[in-house]
Amino acid sequence: MGSVYLARHPRLPMNVALKILLPELGRDDEARAYFHREADIVARLQHPHIVRVHDRGAEGDHLWIAMDYVNGPDIAQLLRSGPLPPQRTLEIIGQAAQGLDHAHRQGVLHRDVKPANLLTTMGAGRNHVYLTDFGIARTADDPTTVTASVRATFAYAAPELLTGGVLDHRADIYALGATLYRLLTNTVPYPRDTLAAILHAHLTQPPPQPTAVRSDLPPRIDQVIAIAMAKDPADRYPTCLALAHAAHSALQQFGPGSGQQWAPPTRPIEPGPQPDTQSSRDARPPSHPSWPQQRVPPIPQPNPAPTQLNPAVHQPRVAPTQMNPAVHQQYPARPHTNPSQPQPRLPQPYSSRPQPYPILSDPNTQPPPADTSAPPKPRMLSRRRFLIGAAIAVPVAAAAGSIPLLAGRDGSSGPQGARLRAVLSGHTGLVHAVAFSPDGKTLATASFDNTARLWNVEAQAQQGEPLTGHSDRVRSVAFSPDGTLLATTSADTTARIWEVSTGYQSGDTLTEGSVSINGIAFSPDGTLLAIAASDSTVHFRSAKTRTASGNSLTGHNGAVAAVAFSPDGTTVATASFDTTLRLWDLRTRQSISDPLTGHTDRVRTIAFNSDGTLLATNSADATARLWDVRTRKQLGEPITGHTAGIRSVAFSPDGRTLVTTSDDRTARLWDIESRAQIGEPLTGHTDAVYAAAFSPDGSLLATTSSDKTIRLWTVSR
Repeated sequence: MGSVYLARHPRLPMNVALKILLPELGRDDEARAYFHREADIVARLQHPHIVRVHDRGAEGDHLWIAMDYVNGPDIAQLLRSGPLPPQRTLEIIGQAAQGLDHAHRQGVLHRDVKPANLLTTMGAGRNHVYLTDFGIARTADDPTTVTASVRATFAYAAPELLTGGVLDHRADIYALGATLYRLLTNTVPYPRDTLAAILHAHLTQPPPQPTAVRSDLPPRIDQVIAIAMAKDPADRYPTCLALAHAAHSALQQFGPGSGQQWAPPTRPIEPGPQPDTQSSRDARPPSHPSWPQQRVPPIPQPNPAPTQLNPAVHQPRVAPTQMNPAVHQQYPARPHTNPSQPQPRLPQPYSSRPQPYPILSDPNTQPPPADTSAPPKPRMLSRRRFLIGAAIAVPVAAAAGSIPLLAGRDGSSGPQGARLRAVLSGHTGLVHAVAFSPDGKTLATASFDNTARLWNVEAQAQQGEPLTGHSDRVRSVAFSPDGTLLATTSADTTARIWEVSTGYQSGDTLTEGSVSINGIAFSPDGTLLAIAASDSTVHFRSAKTRTASGNSLTGHNGAVAAVAFSPDGTTVATASFDTTLRLWDLRTRQSISDPLTGHTDRVRTIAFNSDGTLLATNSADATARLWDVRTRKQLGEPITGHTAGIRSVAFSPDGRTLVTTSDDRTARLWDIESRAQIGEPLTGHTDAVYAAAFSPDGSLLATTSSDKTIRLWTVSR
């Protein structure tokens, strides 16, 4: 089609990639029209992972396009040294997926996704990937075909592209899946000697299996490729990012888990003293002795490495260990550390890869067997350390199906409360705030590393690049009601609005003079932004135009730390460092009553329950308080239990539970009706816990900390 040259922009101090059409094609009217259309299409695409078009023109028969110059190799060049490591593969596929999904939202198909059209360069300490050469791109509604089947790279082409069928974004998903296969195996999906054989394979042969080429890959990746390269477009992933997330889950050493797998057991307990798994000072009676006991049904298969039991205990029937063969081969088993207690040998995988740390098996859900032969007395539940294996269903011994299992503890939860699901890492500073998107699929965090980040909840992984632009600590995040926008505030005295789908800033940066902005909230109808400022004022902006909207709220005698709209949108609540909270009529912008008092130190956050009848506040005075919105009175006694200041409060969606976070390094769950603490404190963060948020369906809880991590918990009541 043409050649590409490095050139100097004649007017701007920058290098560009200059693509020039071959002269003989430049004399062809159809080719000239196609070339202009390519430039017009790509010029519409403004995305960090798509090479931008700066200009186009003609010199006689020579047509040209000036594009971003990417100073780095394409991925096909990298593959000359062999297949890429899984982590590098995930980075490339994830970034390419973001660019492709952006193009698809603009109605543009690439139609030539392959390693040679993915450029990479190093920037800000990491590799950055760019999609290039939309050379056969066309808009989704363009009826012109321009011999696409000839120009496509057949090794990665979807069946419908080869047959001249109806094309949509799913053809690019197929090609991205084929590219994923190539990156992992360094072979094309269907290596054949002739073009006809390649076409026939794409049309008739099942998708290839990466594990047939690389036995060290997890079997789950075969299913990812099978879906991405399904013959029927309807059977493929709905988006490129969905494919990327599935690949991420499949290729992680410790993939995300449901918390419902059996935890690796200790040996069944024999009559005698308590096993020395940890100091007895950590043991404590179960808080709910009436918990239902679960019995393991008999399993007829013998275990190839049988557990050795005391003859006084019934002979066990043990399930065979189920594991990923690749993992088992890569990580040799090692014996139990206590030779006096023989155990089956379990594979002990080790991952040197940094965060996140998804949890496959949760010791809170399924514990070691209980001692059924001990004398009648309160059984003690001790903290135990478990080996968590990758892709393992750990064998569970049950004495003829009669040994009951009691829920174990790791110090964070029980059947009521929450159990740890995953730890997310990536921020390099204190994580100050967290919010779930309205659909529960995305998590947003604000950090003192001057960034906000988006996380895919299902994949338990960062989504896209960090949101950068703030020059100081980012303090708060808030999603718009429809989930398309994210608002952030910063100590740099600005607020910014971002498009969730692209990570781009939407509109101008917002400022309220030189005052610091502490918090921000969208009105329930999405039309207003309320901005809590350090000048004791709440300012309002139109969410659409970002211009000032009506009078500000004035009356506090200290910085406004937080602001919240009532669910019906008629009332605004504010929390202040003057130790008070206030309720305001949104229509009149007037205070509804006198300040609500009771806290003896700064009030940090404020939250309405789902029906707007209750308010919760928290303070540096180490208390949380509930307030009746109708009477403007405090309900009952303050909620106490934390040993240091409380950083945040949040209601569960059903309004039955309150979560508090504290400088004492814990989060705690509270029953609203009784004010009683639910279960044990949620522990694990190694520094102050700053914020918490429930998912919209109430099944998950996210907590953040100055230890720079986010923890996801599965909530049960």
